[in-house]
Amino acid sequence: MDSVELVMTWVKNFLVLVLSLGFLDILLPSTGLRSFVKWVMSLVVIAFLLQPLLNLERAINLSEWER
Repeated sequence: MDSVELVMTWVKNFLVLVLSLGFLDILLPSTGLRSFVKWVMSLVVIAFLLQPLLNLERAINLSEWER
């Protein structure tokens, strides 16, 4: 899988995640629980955005760069 396909797959997965969370947000009732669920959804989005950076760190062996 080349890098263009990898980026396209990541973007598609991100769009599915955002649309799913947006639909879930619409279905939530207006209660005190809504703010907590929105906070958790934000953490999910942040974790998804950080995932490529964490995988990049594993792909690059940092011990090779040490002097």
